[in-house]
Amino acid sequence: MATFEIESGGKTYEIEAPDQNAAVSAFQKFSASQPETPSVAEDVAKSGASGVARGAIGLVGLPGTIAQGVRRGADFLADQTVGRAVNYAKTGSFSAPDLPPSDELIRKTPLAGYIPEPGRLISGEALTDAAATVVPGIKYQPKTVAGEYARTVGEFAPGILSPGTMAQKIVGGVLAPAILSETAGQATKGTSLETPARIIGALTGAVGGTLATRPSTAQAALSTGMQGVDDATMVRAGQLMNEAQARGVALTWPEAVAQVTNGGARGMTNMQRVVEGSQGGQDVMGGFMAQRPAQIESAARNEFGTIAPQSQAPSTLGPAIGAAAESRISDVRGAINAATDPLYTAAEKVRLSPQDMARVRALPGYKEAADTVRNTPQLARYVQGLPEDSVGFLNEVKKQLDAAAEASASPLNVQKNMQVSAGYGLDAGAVRQAAEAASPEYAKALAVQQQARQQYLEPLLQGPLGRLADKSIETKKAIGVLFPTNPLPGSAGEISDTVSALARKNPTAARQLVRAHVESVFNESTQALQSGANQFGGAGFVATLKGNPQQAENLTAAISGVAGKDAAKGFDTFLDVVAATGQRQRIGSQTAFNQEMQDVLRRGGAIGEAANTIATGGIKLPGRIKDAYEQWRLGRNTEQIARLITDPNALPIFRRLAQEAPGSSKAQAMAARLTAMSVQASQAANRPVP
Repeated sequence: MATFEIESGGKTYEIEAPDQNAAVSAFQKFSASQPETPSVAEDVAKSGASGVARGAIGLVGLPGTIAQGVRRGADFLADQTVGRAVNYAKTGSFSAPDLPPSDELIRKTPLAGYIPEPGRLISGEALTDAAATVVPGIKYQPKTVAGEYARTVGEFAPGILSPGTMAQKIVGGVLAPAILSETAGQATKGTSLETPARIIGALTGAVGGTLATRPSTAQAALSTGMQGVDDATMVRAGQLMNEAQARGVALTWPEAVAQVTNGGARGMTNMQRVVEGSQGGQDVMGGFMAQRPAQIESAARNEFGTIAPQSQAPSTLGPAIGAAAESRISDVRGAINAATDPLYTAAEKVRLSPQDMARVRALPGYKEAADTVRNTPQLARYVQGLPEDSVGFLNEVKKQLDAAAEASASPLNVQKNMQVSAGYGLDAGAVRQAAEAASPEYAKALAVQQQARQQYLEPLLQGPLGRLADKSIETKKAIGVLFPTNPLPGSAGEISDTVSALARKNPTAARQLVRAHVESVFNESTQALQSGANQFGGAGFVATLKGNPQQAENLTAAISGVAGKDAAKGFDTFLDVVAATGQRQRIGSQTAFNQEMQDVLRRGGAIGEAANTIATGGIKLPGRIKDAYEQWRLGRNTEQIARLITDPNALPIFRRLAQEAPGSSKAQAMAARLTAMSVQASQAANRPVP
């Protein structure tokens, strides 16, 4: 016999044979007898598919599997207790008995009513065997370690149906228990410890995976506080947070959510109040809020700059605005006169008949008015070259009679006399009728002028522009005209027209007057308190500035009129940001809620409570130690919440909380899931070795 070397598949084999041909023949027979080894990928795919099918079938047969396990446990218990006692009575020995099936003993014990009879429930293993006759691949045996892991993960796949978030389902319900169970099984394979090791691994993975993906106590408390807050609300709150950041103002998430919901989400602002007043959270929140006055101050000054640069001589704004208003009114008067001048020109040289003129001269007030027109240089120039009986001369006489009637009735006239005023008015009317009868063009001119005054001039004189038309008006009075504390309903249009007209005449003064109003309110609202900076001053500023809905509308109209719609929109967003700071609740209110929330936050969560119980052997901690522990937990939880609600990048966390139902999974569902995992681990331990 000789030794021959044969290479195949990258390996060298040594074969003893009489000759080379015999060695090759022997190697071929050897190769043909070896089972084909699949690739790792193929093995993982087949094993995973088999595991998923077995897991689904095992879930259906779970009641029967549990009953079978309980019966086996009862069998073992009966054999080791009642059986040994019977054996001792017969033989005098406590050794394991050789008895008939323990079912006979079980039926005679108090457990008999609670243990299913054989055949009533079908176990998952029996269902799998039955299914394998139809689908042979269900009982596929892995050929590699990777395949064994894939099969176990597949068997735990029904864990995706367990309660909780998707992360909890995947990690705590499938991956963690499957991997830990198989790892423990691999480490103890072939020993008596394999079954308990797989069970413990599954339970450990399930509990650990669930705890690893469950919200912390702080997040769980926040989730409870977010009841009624949906994902769309959190997105809008995130947009407001971004607007605030862009302006250098740091908001909290509860403030932002409350602002976009018009004061809703009180659970979140209640939470913030508790955190601000508690150990742990107050340090974070105190430093956060201490920066707010300076942030609001800086943001406000920058925003005011979008309206106008600050005036270096604010006292001159009033007179400048008064002059602009007067100029605008003069423009309107000029436009009306320009429209009627051609008619007056055509009528002025038309003369009255001697009879009509004689009746005009007989009027009591005529001579006085005519002499004033002739003898006053500033009036005489308008009638130069016109005869006394002309329509042009009589028109100036009529104006003097109208002025005398108005002066006689003026409250400022110490010799006020309504009868004298009425007499002048009658004379003016008589002169007008005589001139209109002589010239249709004059009548038309008066009608056109009257209509134009009513349509264009009178509204200006009676509105804000007319009240501003005074070159000696003070700045504060001018502000009061544009921004009264209780404006008339529907006055936004008047304000818009007024500031637009002023801006056309004096754009700088108009813009600076609007800024002066806004800035004056801000300075008054945010002044420092005796205790320090006013952290709520910004919210007070918005409340005072906007006041009632009409004030808010007028403010927007004014800013749009002097700075444009984009500036008004940006300023309104700024006011939203500042108003959000007023959603914050002051510390010390709602004592009952504070106590309830603090009780929740003192809890250490599942891990902390378990550690607490284990460390004390289940005995309640002495009072002082217990209180110290609870205060420590409260401090840690409120600090975590404080950091979370002040983190502008925490939107993904809050969106997740908004999408999850508050509270933990039901205890019964979790217990059933853990039981299923234990049974699956036990079945995995009893699988035949590939």
